[in-house]
Amino acid sequence: MYLGRTNTRQENVRTVLAVWQAGVELPMRVTIDQQQLQRYLLAVTQQVNAPPRNADVRLNGAVVDVTTEAFGVQVLVDQTLLDVTAALQSLERQQVALRTRTLVPTIRNEHVTAIAAEARALLAQPLIARVPEAEAYLCPSAGACTWLWTPHQIARWVTLARSPSSSGVPTFELQIDRAAMKRELVPVAETLYHAGGLPRVDWNGGNPVIIQEGTNGRGLDAALTVERMYDALLAQAGDAPREIELPTTTLPPPVIQSNLASLGITDLIGVGVSSFQASQAYRITNIQAGAQRMHGILLAPGDVFSFNNNLGAVDASNGFVQGAAIVQNRTQMEWGGGLCQVSTTVFRAAFWTGLEIVERHEHTFRIGWYEELGEPPGLDATIFTGVTDLRFRNDTGGYVLLQSYVDLNRQQLTVAVYGDPRYKREVQMGYQILGRTAAPWRPVYVDDPTRPRGYFKQTDWARPGLTVEVYRTVSQQGQVLYQDVFPSVFEPWPNIYVRGIGR
Repeated sequence: MYLGRTNTRQENVRTVLAVWQAGVELPMRVTIDQQQLQRYLLAVTQQVNAPPRNADVRLNGAVVDVTTEAFGVQVLVDQTLLDVTAALQSLERQQVALRTRTLVPTIRNEHVTAIAAEARALLAQPLIARVPEAEAYLCPSAGACTWLWTPHQIARWVTLARSPSSSGVPTFELQIDRAAMKRELVPVAETLYHAGGLPRVDWNGGNPVIIQEGTNGRGLDAALTVERMYDALLAQAGDAPREIELPTTTLPPPVIQSNLASLGITDLIGVGVSSFQASQAYRITNIQAGAQRMHGILLAPGDVFSFNNNLGAVDASNGFVQGAAIVQNRTQMEWGGGLCQVSTTVFRAAFWTGLEIVERHEHTFRIGWYEELGEPPGLDATIFTGVTDLRFRNDTGGYVLLQSYVDLNRQQLTVAVYGDPRYKREVQMGYQILGRTAAPWRPVYVDDPTRPRGYFKQTDWARPGLTVEVYRTVSQQGQVLYQDVFPSVFEPWPNIYVRGIGR
């Protein structure tokens, strides 16, 4: 309102004088800026408003982390604005309460309590697996057949899954990854793997065939083990020990006819030959029986061949016969005379294939049969069951196959080694005689009760002793793999005469 300003100057002067003398009554109006007030209230709500906090559960390794619920608060701005406006219009000092409402979390404590307890029970104790006592033979050593998975390791198999729902409250579920559990069993399976025996195989002119099936093996039943582990984790909780017995199962032979060709045995990679010229009948029989025991032997990469293990019992059950032998200046019947012809030939096959010789023993005396084909002295190997053995390792990287052939017409024994031509090696041999010892001048007389009195015959002729070394260089594709030395010390051999002492 503007008094004394709206009329003529003369009228305005009179109005001012009148107001000065008598005054004037003016009505009061309070105006509130709603936008400004609303901005103020919104600033206040930023300090007051708090969202609700849902309860939650998560796995942190083997630790179960639970978040408890919390209620939220929300300022009702419009209602509070009305209250403040009314208070201001009264022009009286007063307090105005913020109008609010409580916000209830969607996921409450009771929604996660059960799953949290289940998870804690699942991760409370380790899981122990043992091999049954009856199958302890599968263990590499005593006490090596127990495995323990800690709660931290178990937690790697467990996932806490949540599925949404229309209510907004998810469904919680503990999921155990069976595939992860199975991966954990790989070292267990490797430890308990008891390979079956390899079959006997015939070269068959380059189309190998199995002539004697391999034997079954034994090993971990991984699928059943996973189920036992799964059941143990879910069924046992709290402080109860969680132990299972590891189930095992029969495993098929590692090599069968259907996978034989995949071994890559396609070529001759080494051969050993020896002569048994003019051997007695019993000796030839034993050479044939021993050669048969060496025929068809299949060696996997890394396998160590043992002559004695493959030979078996030296008796009639394996085709061996007895023959006369000189023992302490007397003749007596002994089993297996002539077997060293076989061990020597097998040694030569391994020698010329370039395989690693693990154990080899020379004969006590120099034997003429082993030099009849022009071989140097010292390229022989003797065996005695339970005492000395011939052993070599298949270090070629592929499978190898031993085949033995007895040629009665030429009176020669051949042991051939077949394998993957990629692993064929080049072998060079040399030898050096380091010393000689004179032959004994005094003869040895052997009494033979099977011969009549008056029988007298020389069976052996004196031979000097000899110290010799055989050298071998093994190469593959021009690279020397190794060089080795095979020493032999042969004792001198006397003239031997057999005389009959029988009736």
